[in-house]
This record gives sequence, structure tokens and C-alpha cells, in this order.
Amino acid sequence: MKPFSKINASLSKIAAIALLILISTPATLLSQMPPAQGPPPVTVPEPSLIPIFFIRNYLKLYLKDTIIPSIQAKIDAESPVDIDLSFTVTPGKPSMSETQYTDQPNQKIVTIPYKIKYKLDGILNRNLYQNIKVLVSCDGWFASGGGRLKILLRADKPYLDNPSFAEQAISFFVAGTLTNYLDNTIRSRLPDALNRAIPTGFFRTECNCLSVISDMPPNYDNSWVTYHLTPTRPDIFTSATNTISVSIKSIKRLAAKNYETNTILYDEQENITLEMFVNQKALTFTIDDIMEGQERILPDNNTLLKKPNDAGSLIVLANIMQSNFFKDSKYLLFTRAQNFGNGTKKLIVQKQFWSKPFRLPNGSMSKPQLRLVDAYEITVDIKVQNSLLQH
Repeated sequence: MKPFSKINASLSKIAAIALLILISTPATLLSQMPPAQGPPPVTVPEPSLIPIFFIRNYLKLYLKDTIIPSIQAKIDAESPVDIDLSFTVTPGKPSMSETQYTDQPNQKIVTIPYKIKYKLDGILNRNLYQNIKVLVSCDGWFASGGGRLKILLRADKPYLDNPSFAEQAISFFVAGTLTNYLDNTIRSRLPDALNRAIPTGFFRTECNCLSVISDMPPNYDNSWVTYHLTPTRPDIFTSATNTISVSIKSIKRLAAKNYETNTILYDEQENITLEMFVNQKALTFTIDDIMEGQERILPDNNTLLKKPNDAGSLIVLANIMQSNFFKDSKYLLFTRAQNFGNGTKKLIVQKQFWSKPFRLPNGSMSKPQLRLVDAYEITVDIKVQNSLLQH
């Protein structure tokens, strides 16, 4: 072989590997998250209301009466210097957002952000900050009888500003332990204590619609969470010409290898659980001893749904769970423009591995990257029973 032929062959090989890496790398994590299908916004003129200031007041009281005394007592008992702990709460703009699950249906929620500033006074002068989100959801909004309002606190890890000169000096005389003590004491106690539900006993909680009305800054305390239970027709009134039926027909295990080591992902013979969501309805199948190239016909199943409205969608989501607790997920999304997926569809679930670092032209090492490889092909049969949509 001539030298330039060898060079061309090498370049072709490099290009092929680069292409394989490109097509097997996820664009973004967000692309793996199915979009939320509801709950829909509130449209009635007089919905149920929760004032945002109620949530703010609850948060302040909980900090004042529960969290701060607990931390203060520990500081008083163990600190070599006098330290008084206080706090202030600054609200952010409440807004609609979505949960971000890759392995289950997502839903629209109200997110209310707060920033907490904890101040350590005394011989020390130091601040600690924490971001907290209050999440308001309508759990089970898709059920025929509606869902129930749920309010959760979610706290990030707190972060401290730099220690003052006085703290550094004191810490030096107590073997350098004071700064670490303050960091560990406050950091370890705050997040877990603030990941909790807020009681809703004061309110009616039935709902299947959810919205938020935000005031102009900085008066976010004058905002409102609005919700409502709109009566829906029972499924028995669903017309035979206004439904979507979805059947999960089969699963085939594809040849999926770590192309760097040429080894099978994950095991040569696998026992797996296939969990499917058809919109919010779940099905589960168990498949034992499946090997690459094998296809299994699944037990008869049929999920019947009301046809979504023009702005609605059909989402078919698959989770494949291995006996070693690995889980891989993928979904298909169909809108009215796609006839809600009418026909036979293939849902490809991928397996993952981390590529090895390699040396870059500048001499540094690359970072490991997540690679995805097609691993399972699930056959789904979708029948849209609506004469207006048939072509």
C-alpha cells in the first residue's frame, strides 16, 4: 500500500470513530426529559387561591421556631465564643415550571424561589446563604376525580462567605477547628431539615388546573397560586371514535457494545424489567434471560386513552431496569400534527458507558464523556380512533 493510501485509511478510520462518538453523544440532558402534559392553566373567573405571603410566613416561622433554635443550641453548647444566629428571607418571582424526570411523566408546577441569609453575630461577623424553592403541584391532576394540591420545600446546600479576620485569629488559637466547626454544623443541619412538605390543611386541595399570578418586583409577596377542580366526563362516556389505543407488542435486544473495549453492555444474558408509561398510565413487564439478537413478544395489553385536544400530545416512555439496578430511559412524543403517532412505531432505548480519556494535541488529557449506544427496540402499536384524523 502506498504511503498516502495508508494515510487516507487512517483518516477514514479516525473520521468513522469521530462520527460514532458524535451520533452516540446526547445533545443535552434536557432532551431526555419528556415534556409536561399538565395540569392545564386555570381559566375559571373565581379559582381557589393560596397567597404567596402565607408560604413566606410559614417558612419564616419554621426557621424561627425550629431550625434556628436547634443550630443555636448546638453552637452555644460547643462554641468557644459567643455567636448569635439570625436570618432574613428575600423572595424571588414565582413562576410556572416543570419537573425534570427522565424516567416518569413530568408535570407543570409553581416554583417560588427564596434566598435565606443567615447572619452570625458576636465577636464574629459572618454570613451564610441558602437558596430554597417552594414547589406547588397538583398531584394526580390527570385522574378522573382530579388530584390534590401539594406544597414542598426544597433546599440547596448552604454556602458561607469567607471567614473574617477575627474568626481566622480565633480559629488559629483553637487548633484551626472553629471555621470547620461552623461550616459543618450549619451546612449539615439545614438542607435535610428543609426538604419537607408544608401542611395544606387550611385549604381545599382538590385540583386539576394550576396557575400563578405574580406581582411586580419587589412585591412578590402579593402574588397568588391559583388552582381549580374542573369536572371531567368519566371514561365510560368516551366515544369509540374519540380514543387512542396503545399496545406494547415486543422488545428486541440489539447488539450494544462498548466500542472502545469491544465488550457487551451490560451483561451477556440479562434479566430486565420493562416499565412503560402511556401518558400517565403505567405498565410493567418482566423479561428473563434475554440475549443480544433475541426478541420477546409481550403479553396482550391495551391502554385506552381519550384523544388529547389539539394542543395535547401522546407520550410513550420506556424504562429498562437491570438486575444490577442500572436504568435506561427513552420516550416518543406525538402531537396532533403527527396524527398522535397512529401506526406501528419503534422506540429505541440506549445503554451508556463512559469513554476513556485521551491525550489532546496540546498535551493535556480529555475528560471522560458519556456515550450512548442503541440497545433495545420496543415495538408499539398506536391506533387513533377518530375519523377526522384518518388520512
